[in-house]
Amino acid sequence: MLNPLIPIVFRMETGDTLHATALSPKVYAALMRDDVEACQALRPHQHHVWHVFLVQLGTLALRGRGGLNSP
Repeated sequence: MLNPLIPIVFRMETGDTLHATALSPKVYAALMRDDVEACQALRPHQHHVWHVFLVQLGTLALRGRGGLNSP
């Protein structure tokens, strides 16, 4: 089974660097610190889908760690 948290690399703009690439756990950490100013190559019509993707990926990560109860 593939682990969806490992191979995904995102490009983002942060306050420290203009262009940073990070794996999704680092993206979540940067989002929690409110360090992400923009996500590279994200079109305006993709913002909603990007948000949904991040929420679902975070839910899967928490469920995999036992942080969420299964329904």
